[in-house]
Amino acid sequence: MNVLDFNNNLHTFEIMKCLKLTEQDFEKASSVFGALASPKRLTIVKLLGEKPMSVTELGKELDCRLSCVSQHLTVLKSCNIVTAKRNGHEVFYTLSMQCVSSFLDCLMRNSCDKA
Repeated sequence: MNVLDFNNNLHTFEIMKCLKLTEQDFEKASSVFGALASPKRLTIVKLLGEKPMSVTELGKELDCRLSCVSQHLTVLKSCNIVTAKRNGHEVFYTLSMQCVSSFLDCLMRNSCDKA
């Protein structure tokens, strides 16, 4: 571990101490990571990070059955990653956890750089 890594880890530890994170907080974070553990759901997050979309629009983008898209959205909603809003006959989904989109962008930049 170099000095920079040590300083970053120390900084993270100090933030955790200040925030008084609990085991329950880490359980919630773990459930978010679990909800994101699907390429389709990651694609949905990426798409909703750009604009709100309906199930139909997402189905076309993903080339996926609407029932499959709905199941993925249910998982994302259960962790408060996305929210739904009805507009007439359609339900539009919005990314409610913008940090997930930023995190995904960071992962993609760094994993693509390493390939």
